[in-house]
Amino acid sequence: MSFISLMRAAILISLCYITFASCKYYTAAVVEYQPFYTEKNFHSKKEAYQLVLLRNLRNYAKWTLLARKRDANIIVFPENGLFGFLNRELIKPYLEPLPEPTKIDGRYERPCAQANLDKFKNSPVLQYLSCLAASHEIAIIANVGEVKPCSRQSNDHCPSDNQFQYNTNIVLDTDGSFIAKYRKKHLFFEPEYDEPPTCEKVVFTPRFGVSFGIMTCFDLLYDCPATDLIQKHHIKNFVVPMAWMKGIPLLQANQYQQAWSRSHGVNLIAANIHFPLADMSGSGIYSSGQVKAWHGITTTPNLLPSGTKSPVFQSTMMHNRYNFVLLDKTREGQASVCFRTLCCHLYFSRNQTTEMYALAAYDGPYYVFNNFHLQVCALVKCNSNEDKKQCGKPVYHSRTLFKTLTLSGTFSNRTVLYPTSLLDGIQLIEPQMANFNKKAKVLTECSSKKPLISAALVGRLFDGN
Repeated sequence: MSFISLMRAAILISLCYITFASCKYYTAAVVEYQPFYTEKNFHSKKEAYQLVLLRNLRNYAKWTLLARKRDANIIVFPENGLFGFLNRELIKPYLEPLPEPTKIDGRYERPCAQANLDKFKNSPVLQYLSCLAASHEIAIIANVGEVKPCSRQSNDHCPSDNQFQYNTNIVLDTDGSFIAKYRKKHLFFEPEYDEPPTCEKVVFTPRFGVSFGIMTCFDLLYDCPATDLIQKHHIKNFVVPMAWMKGIPLLQANQYQQAWSRSHGVNLIAANIHFPLADMSGSGIYSSGQVKAWHGITTTPNLLPSGTKSPVFQSTMMHNRYNFVLLDKTREGQASVCFRTLCCHLYFSRNQTTEMYALAAYDGPYYVFNNFHLQVCALVKCNSNEDKKQCGKPVYHSRTLFKTLTLSGTFSNRTVLYPTSLLDGIQLIEPQMANFNKKAKVLTECSSKKPLISAALVGRLFDGN
């Protein structure tokens, strides 16, 4: 396992997977990449391809070559990695039609094959990545923009510009075959794209014989398609391109990736875009929560003054108003706080500290998404030791070591819980230092060598959406 930082890209390599029936090993590479992009209004697809897409694709080729030299079998690139973030009009020249992956005589088509050049001529990105996968004998997962013409005369849902635009992942096998595509279902403030009519459950199996589920970014916070893929199809390996914004203190990218892998007991290969202007960073490879390799955000020290304590109060954390109660600045103690029917309880032991911590509770919709129901119990370090209204704001450093902590809550029996922890410097906790009892809904952590920023039980009540 190794980590490499190159030209605004991070490549994380190595993951071992053991099947139930026999031992199968594969090596995975994740690329966290900052794309070249421009808001220039191109008037032709050819111009957009030659000036922007091809520039990023050539960088993709560099990372793919490096990954293959490290014997990687599969490489995952980030969401929006080929053209950045554009509005609905500016993105049009970058979009291309994508046919359904099709088998002919029992084999999937290869877009870069001489016989298929004319058929796929309007999909140059697909062709390029097909040739790239075939030349290095590596499976490639990339995020692209898909266009599908429509007419309001035949489809009432057809947009006013007479085309559907989808946020789509494509999968090229080790021989360049186009074996799968997946359209992102749960869009996060993406007016440039349309939501597909159904939630697709896509499974693909490259030539090295391991089956993968595929999703995109915000999909990780919903039950579809993950629940069906895990429970009905018994998928144990997932690839997820992402453009995940900073979610400190509860949903930082690496923090939630680890929690999701751990909660579901699966292997997760997550490639986040590197886009500091939007606080986007954090990629990794995880096996049932165990960190195989990861790349997180860069932080700078933030020294805080001393503070005081107070009773239950409200403060904003990640766009929602939570109920908080401050912890006494004692070595040992307990705290409880409720929000509607959810009550959170904490027992802790720590070293002496002057830093302010609080226990938080929330039960309700996330932000403006009424179809996104959260139940959360969280212990967080406040971003001030004097102003309790700073509790819930992003924090990057801590000096307080917790010897033990036990966090629990009166969650609904239908809530799916994701235990998360974040340590000083935005570091992840070692799985052996924490225990999560799903049945009892209790998170227990023992002494860590690094100070604590947050520990939480983030719950998704899917049928409460």
